[in-house]
Amino acid sequence: MSALGLTDRDGVYGAVRFAKACRDAGIRPILGTDLAVRPTSLEVSRSTGSPGPAIRPGRTPARGGAFLDPGLPRVTLLAGGRSGWGALCRLITATHLAGERGQPITTLELIAEHVALAAARGGSLLVLLGRNSEVGRAVAARRPDQALALLQRWRSAV
Repeated sequence: MSALGLTDRDGVYGAVRFAKACRDAGIRPILGTDLAVRPTSLEVSRSTGSPGPAIRPGRTPARGGAFLDPGLPRVTLLAGGRSGWGALCRLITATHLAGERGQPITTLELIAEHVALAAARGGSLLVLLGRNSEVGRAVAARRPDQALALLQRWRSAV
């Protein structure tokens, strides 16, 4: 394998150790993070087409019967190049400074600002909307109308 990715939750805590191990193995590291995102509160009603409250998905059981972060949607961000890495680190810092201590929550606007910063400096910050994102949750709830509206919001922002 020529490249390998690592994402930490709410930070880049293992990045240096991971990058060194990849260098020693001749593998290109891909670094990123998984961040909680404040919901956009967009839900399109099937009957009226107007915005309403966001979907509240059920809790997901984890190993040992515990529950992992059932409330907030999450997105994964991957850094591309030095400028992407710098933008990712700045985004994580801004996220931690904006929220309550120990509970970092970012926003779509903050992510969009740092994606633009990375692009302006010749790098990239890739946003992955997986199953725990608002878009993924809307798909899982069988709400393609809401998923499309949320995806369009993300695409126009980033």
